[in-house]
This record gives sequence, C-alpha cells and structure tokens, in this order.
Amino acid sequence: MGYGHLRPAYALAERLGVPVREVDRTPFASPTDRLIWRLSRRLYETISRRSQGGVARRVAGPILEAITCLPTLDQAPSPVPADAGARWLHRLMRLGFGRQLVRSLRASRGTLVTTFYAPAIMADAHGIRPVISVVTDSEVSRIWVPVQPERSSIQYCVPHRRTARRLAAYGVPGTSIHLTGFPLPPTLTGDRAGTDAQRRFARLERWAAGDGPLHLCLAIGGAGAQADLALNLVRALAHEIRRGDLRVTLVTGTNTSLSVRFRRRLEHLGVGNDGPDSRVSVLSAERHTDYLERFNEELPTTDLLWTKPSELSFFAALGLPMLLAPAVGEHERANATILFEAGAAFPVPAATELPHWLAARRRDGALERAARAGFASLPRDATDRVAAVVEHLHKL
Repeated sequence: MGYGHLRPAYALAERLGVPVREVDRTPFASPTDRLIWRLSRRLYETISRRSQGGVARRVAGPILEAITCLPTLDQAPSPVPADAGARWLHRLMRLGFGRQLVRSLRASRGTLVTTFYAPAIMADAHGIRPVISVVTDSEVSRIWVPVQPERSSIQYCVPHRRTARRLAAYGVPGTSIHLTGFPLPPTLTGDRAGTDAQRRFARLERWAAGDGPLHLCLAIGGAGAQADLALNLVRALAHEIRRGDLRVTLVTGTNTSLSVRFRRRLEHLGVGNDGPDSRVSVLSAERHTDYLERFNEELPTTDLLWTKPSELSFFAALGLPMLLAPAVGEHERANATILFEAGAAFPVPAATELPHWLAARRRDGALERAARAGFASLPRDATDRVAAVVEHLHKL
C-alpha cells in the first residue's frame, strides 16, 4: 500500500488502540501472495512515475488514465458492471490469492478494518464478518466493489458525498455506506487542530506584512512521480531561500534513494545542509511509522503544503493552504476539485513563475484566506466517526 492507504490506517489504529497490519507480509500473505503484491506495486509505481515526464510519458500517461478512468454516472448502466480490474482480482482469488489472509482472520476472530480494497473483497468472499473498507479518495474505481455487490456485506466508510454516490452506482446498498470523512491523525485533530490553525493564521498574517520566512513543505508521493518538479521548484526559489524569505522541507518518505538524490542536488544549489539552521531540509525515514510520525510533527509549523491532490488533500481541514501539483489519475482530479471549490488550494504555477506567484500572494493575503477556508469548511472528525462505525459493528 502507498501513503494514501497507510496514513488513514495509522490514524485509525492509533484511535482504536490496535496495530497496523500489512497484508503483503507474513503471516497474512503466502510466498505467492507476496510476489503478486510486490509485482502489482512495482507496476503501478513505475507507470505513475513515468507518466510524469520524458518520452515514456506518451505511453505511461494513457495507461494510467485507463487504469483510473471512471464512467460518467448519468450515462453509465445501473448498476455499473465489474471492470477489468475487478474481474482480474476475482480470478486471482479463485486461484488462491488471499487464502492465507482469510486463515489468519478466522484464527483471530477480529473485525477487519482495511484502507485498501483487496483485503476487504478477499475476506468478504470467504464469509468473514464484519468487514469495513475505508475509502481513501473522494472518487473510487469499480475495483473497490466485488464483482457481485448484491452478495457482499462489506461496510464502506467514505470521505465525501460523491464517493457515496459512486459506490451506490456500483450496486452497493445505501445501508452499507457511511459518510464519515477522511481519517486524520488524532495527534493533529481535536483541540490541537484549533491551536495549530490559529498559530498558522497569525504566521501567514505576519508573513503578508513582511515579517518572517514562509515555511513551504514539498511532499513527494511514495512512487516519486513528481520528484523532478519538486527540485525545479527549489531551484526556482533558490534566491528567496538564500535571502531568508523562505524555508523549505522536502518530504521523501521512505524512499531512501530519492533522499540521497535530493541532498546531492541541494548541496549543488548551495541551499541545504540538514542542520538545525538549514533553510532547506529533507524529511525521510527508513520505516513507515517513523516517517509518518516525523511528517505529522512537521505539519504544525508548515505554512503552505505542496502536494499532488492525493490523500494529503484532506489535510486542508487542519487549516493548511494547499499548492496542488498536477493530478495523477481521475481520483486525484476529484480531490483537487473539492479543494478548489472550498477555496483551500491553488494550482501550482510553472516553476519559473513561482517566485512571482508567492510575491503576489504576499501582497493579497490569499494564503491566509485559503487556510481559513479549509479549516472552516472541511471535516476533521472522521477518525472518530469511522471508529464509531467500527465499534458498533464489532459489537453486533
């Protein structure tokens, strides 16, 4: 699973007081299962990364669009039949994919809460109850629903009304769809969210008045698809960084090779040393748990978050203004639309235009308005809402 599935998984695990289990590892996956998971992940990451630039974009781009393509609901049959991805998963299951997971679930007799579609469909097909599938984007492809949804008992927790409409079009009963929002880390919500947001509003107000540096956080996805774009932005902002008007954190997660590459490029530009007074630093870790903890610790001091419109889009609810890189797939375009409609995000300008864009935002105060808009209009209580669904179904 990528960060888009791991972030909500760790948030829910913290709230429920349980560990996160990764289904592509022992004891939940057989050697054959682990191979299938590994090949699937590498294929998707390769397509995602190569769709962003170079000659390979001409091939990888259309493939990625085909994988994430969604039918237009007002023109689609009702219910929407299973697509190639859903049928392929069904065939793999008939050949034994997921049986080790099912055996482990039966032995534990616990409630399955998953932020990825495959474990939910595997468990449901073998009669495991209850199964709760937490959807992690505002739009969702047909593969999240079994081939025969009328026979399924999966309960879906969804982040947005459009997600609920999409699942209903796929044949999921309304009683199995719970509108909860996207689970955010408990350490960043509650009373803490209001305090952090007010401090950010004050910093943005001072920055607009010419006082203090702006802290820009550049979050690169797990596949590293937009690493070159992030480096181009740092290069374009080098003058502002050296002058002390800007502090930048490059987030590379657990991608160690990308971290090394970034540090070398920063040294070449003469803007980063990862020391306590560095104006450009790289945030990375070897383990997912360490990375997510460090990233969450970085957010309260972040003034502007650059990201593609993935799962981090939902963090705008914390009062974080967003600078959105080009979407990768239909689901990310839907996430971006929600933020633009809320007034909580901006489309990223060309790298060469970014210094002028920031100067204009400093004059017009738009970053503070976007921060306040996201905080006022987007939900932050989804983790508690999902936990309530889990606890209710677990008692049945």
